[in-house]
Amino acid sequence: MILPALNIVSLFLIWNLNIETSLTLPNYSIPPEVEHRYELFDTLRTDRTLYRWPAQRNLLITSSFGDFRQTHFHAGVDVSTFGKIGLPVYASREGSVALVSVSPYGYGKMILLRHPDGFYTRYAHLSRFNRKIETVIRNAQKKKGVYPVDIELQENEIFVQQGELIAYTGNTGAGDEHLHFEILDENQNPVDPLLFPDIASLLHDDQAPQFRSIALTPLTENSTVNGTHQPLVVDVVKKSSGEYSISKAIEVRGCVGLSVHASDQYRYGGYRNQCKRLQCYLDDSLTFQLEIKRIPDADYQQIALHYDYSLISNGKQYFQRLYVEPGNRLPLYARRPAGSGIINTSLLTSGSHKVKIYAYDESQNSSVVTFAIKTLSDNSFPTLSENFSQPAPLDAEEESIPEYEISFSQVGATTSSIDLSAQLKPDYLLVQIDSYLPFSNRPTVWFTSTHRRVPIDILADGSRSYVGTIGLQRNDGGLIYLEAVGDVNSTRNVSTTMGMVLIPIVKEKGARVHTSHLGASFFFPPNGVHRTFYCKIDSMPMGFSFQPDIVLLDKKVGVEVFIPDSLQNSRVGLFHTTLRGTKLLDWRTPSGKNVLKGELQHFLGDVFLQKDDMPPALSNISIKASRQSLRFSFRISDDVAGVDEETIRVTLDGEPIIPEYDPYRKYVFFSEGITLRTGKHSLVICASDRMGNAVERERNFVVQ
Repeated sequence: MILPALNIVSLFLIWNLNIETSLTLPNYSIPPEVEHRYELFDTLRTDRTLYRWPAQRNLLITSSFGDFRQTHFHAGVDVSTFGKIGLPVYASREGSVALVSVSPYGYGKMILLRHPDGFYTRYAHLSRFNRKIETVIRNAQKKKGVYPVDIELQENEIFVQQGELIAYTGNTGAGDEHLHFEILDENQNPVDPLLFPDIASLLHDDQAPQFRSIALTPLTENSTVNGTHQPLVVDVVKKSSGEYSISKAIEVRGCVGLSVHASDQYRYGGYRNQCKRLQCYLDDSLTFQLEIKRIPDADYQQIALHYDYSLISNGKQYFQRLYVEPGNRLPLYARRPAGSGIINTSLLTSGSHKVKIYAYDESQNSSVVTFAIKTLSDNSFPTLSENFSQPAPLDAEEESIPEYEISFSQVGATTSSIDLSAQLKPDYLLVQIDSYLPFSNRPTVWFTSTHRRVPIDILADGSRSYVGTIGLQRNDGGLIYLEAVGDVNSTRNVSTTMGMVLIPIVKEKGARVHTSHLGASFFFPPNGVHRTFYCKIDSMPMGFSFQPDIVLLDKKVGVEVFIPDSLQNSRVGLFHTTLRGTKLLDWRTPSGKNVLKGELQHFLGDVFLQKDDMPPALSNISIKASRQSLRFSFRISDDVAGVDEETIRVTLDGEPIIPEYDPYRKYVFFSEGITLRTGKHSLVICASDRMGNAVERERNFVVQ
């Protein structure tokens, strides 16, 4: 089947991606490194009219390019198959098969085509391939003996024409029944498929984007929103079609970041996509601009700098920042440097200021939310601009990598009727004191490190709670103490103390941290984080917990942990848990190596040892056989180390047979037409977890 051509005049070979707008941007200098970064993404060197929709034209786009995913931006579009499997998938343009992959995770069964212009298209979550590609896959699986394979093909080894059938839709990998389709540039950076006319022509959208909530987050030690140091989330009110507002003015002080929870819905789709084009105005001046059209493949994980992960982890939906975070290299913000978009009251007059946020979709439907902020100007606040990523108290002084020896013997809080807690921000502590009974007067709170002891200025937050902040300095690293003393009800001088370990991670220098607990060491390489920050380390019985746990790592953090005597005779794994899940870093057999090593990626989170002597659970084995076909299935799961998909092997009468594995449903299955002789047969199932614990089951069956 050849897909219908468009009756449209071809566009220029090189299409400029810059946003056409009559708006006047305020003057600001563009750092050379920012200019260079954007130059690489200013043009699409292809004729966009040559790419076609890869499926039946009655199918709908349900998830858009650039949508939020836990670990990355959505790199393509999802196409609904209305719950069906086996619909035809066609080549969007002529080209060579560059890669064919079968995996139980992620893309599932996937094809990557390389086209004459150097661009690529990807087709994922397939159920099966065309006959020629399927033969290549089966041969590779048979040779390897397992289900997962990756096959790179030479140029023109398998060449397909535009509109040629290449595969069928499915639900392999992550997600339910749908087709995932991507277009990638010559460097395999994902490009929005809706920039290509034939694909965009299937989009039917007359609905304006919808605003849900606005978030305002204090960013520095003395910054507040409505008198508090915590982020404020405000639901918007819909006034009319495309117009939203917030009724009450929001009081801000210091440096405050805006974020927005907004979505867009296509006419025939139920899925709500995140908005890809946003603009923010302060008193009619454009302060921030977002346009998501192409995403650098090397920086896909920087979604954690574009979205406010602290709000996501607190269950407050997906908020896109309307300011540029330190270290954000994404070319999405009209060449604006780090710190752009932040509200800084030291640069504003005291009083009321109007904020407008616009959201646009691909069909040029638009919405706006309008609200007022009331600013309290204070010239003591720092200006956040290009130097926002370089906090002054944590500058890099030493030439060598700083090293820290820490102990947890004095960490923790004393028992008292006063509760003392601290929330670590990048370069300051947010301290809170609570009591079950009212305070008779304002308590006193002290901060003590190895080089200073200073009081913390606190403000009442009701009759039973006080909140304050303390800025952290370069030599505050190591063990620090917080002490609170106050009169509670009729009891005088009630006190409590808590200790914690803080380590300054200077961006340019990194750090080495050694601890007596489990003999552990952590290595933060130079330029391995996106901004300088303080790291709080807590000990657990068999590991460590890091805060903030959502600071994005630009390079891997090395870790070494010694095996304690209590685990010497056990099979032990070293695990890393973040909001993205738990990953096994290293493991040992009983009486094996004494040190486990690994690397922390993306975020810090928790690092811990855990023994695992249990093999995967294998159950519900079902076999249905005849002389012309064989069907079998079983359940397999492992709650600690996880099932190793490379070890799932099945033999029929001693000969290998390749079943499919779905880890999300914890399900293995096989259903094919094969010739079986009459009589008794033996099916043997073998599998292991990622720490080498193995399971084997044999089932005999008879073919009549």
